[in-house]
Amino acid sequence: MNAPLFANCRLRLPCIAFRVTEVKRRRGHAAHSTYEVKADGLRDLLITTDETLIQFSRARPTRQTFFLVRPWDRRLLELPDFADEAESVGDLPSPSLH
Repeated sequence: MNAPLFANCRLRLPCIAFRVTEVKRRRGHAAHSTYEVKADGLRDLLITTDETLIQFSRARPTRQTFFLVRPWDRRLLELPDFADEAESVGDLPSPSLH
């Protein structure tokens, strides 16, 4: 992935996209609507908005394709930060020559 870049008054961020497979409105009488959203590669989500979303599922598909998009963050991988645990070459013992 490309590194984030700020040039010409624009910020370019590497992003990851998840295809939405289901949007279903929850019952309620609040000013905002809450939707249950399923997307490939993500846990189920709840989204609250004052917009009306198109409801669909695999059983009742829509002609449009929807994606959830978010900026890339390496912490999403939950990898250890090797920079914190790394030893410098000067800290290592010299190999013994016999």
